[in-house]
Amino acid sequence: MSEFENLADHLHDLIDIITGHDDDHHQDTVAEPLPDHSHDDDPAVIGEPAAGAEHWHMQERADTCAVASQEFILDELTGVDHSEAQLTEIAEAHGWYQPGGGTAMADVGNILEYFGVPVQREYGATLEDLQHALDGGQKVIVGVDSDEIWTPGHDPDEPLDAYPGIPGQGADHAVQVTGVDYSDPAHPVVVLNDPGTPDGGGERVPLEAFLDAWEDSGNYLVTAGSGHA
Repeated sequence: MSEFENLADHLHDLIDIITGHDDDHHQDTVAEPLPDHSHDDDPAVIGEPAAGAEHWHMQERADTCAVASQEFILDELTGVDHSEAQLTEIAEAHGWYQPGGGTAMADVGNILEYFGVPVQREYGATLEDLQHALDGGQKVIVGVDSDEIWTPGHDPDEPLDAYPGIPGQGADHAVQVTGVDYSDPAHPVVVLNDPGTPDGGGERVPLEAFLDAWEDSGNYLVTAGSGHA
């Protein structure tokens, strides 16, 4: 074989490698499947608190906790940033938010539905119901007594409907629940996106304190989204 033929064969082999027509080399270049990051890696954590915390911010008004909590979820589910001011304007126009009064419990989730997100509401929900929703990829908002979240063990005697947030319903605050962490089985915690406190993104509340605070809303549970496919 001439030197020219050897060179031609070599060039032909190089072209096969570059274009993927050489089976031996093509097998080495097949891409591996991308890892699934739909859940937090820790098997002791139910839900996706790290992903949820990326969308947290402190509420802009004293009584827009429910609006802000819905905004967190809307931004995460749609991948689009919405402003709290925009959503507050929509809620006020539809009667779902009253300045100085906040959002009635039955209206929590209406903003999400306005943007096409499916929502379910339930009184008397259990911790198992909440965890099942999180484990299935749904987003969760609950009504709570803020005092029992921010100062566990403190349960004021004043009427709760005197506080802004969720008026007249036995609770004064709305938060997004992003996870339940059993990493320390003796001291489980509930992870929140709490718009009412400066450190509310990924706020960790002892499970017992959370259950006490949630009970004041009649264990009201709002779930949003269709969950994992």
